[in-house]
Amino acid sequence: MLRVNRREQGASSLTALCFVISAWVFLTALLRVLPIYLEHRVIVSAMHSVAQGYDTAAHGREEVREALEKTWVVNRIDGVASDSVSIDRRRAGVILTLSYSISFPLVGPIDGVWRFDDVVADSRSVRRSL
Repeated sequence: MLRVNRREQGASSLTALCFVISAWVFLTALLRVLPIYLEHRVIVSAMHSVAQGYDTAAHGREEVREALEKTWVVNRIDGVASDSVSIDRRRAGVILTLSYSISFPLVGPIDGVWRFDDVVADSRSVRRSL
């Protein structure tokens, strides 16, 4: 004869509440962090495209800053100024270096800080890989 245990049921209210709270915290953190990460990827892409289009004979520091500023205006980058980019001009190309941090609200009075250290775009390595 089969014996059925009537105590087996689905998740209890406490388990369901813990699951909902965990999912809420995870989604809130993801929605706060994802735009910052995507903006960082656009910044890196812009720096690489400016470094790739660099011509040692025709471009100086100001032209590089203007190109970065134009690219960041088109892509709506507000977190970083083009003045914070270090430009190292070489005979063979240019090296753009950037270190920055972004502070963002997580939940209530709790803020997060994301540091991006040494974002480097080197036109010499781009030319070699083509």
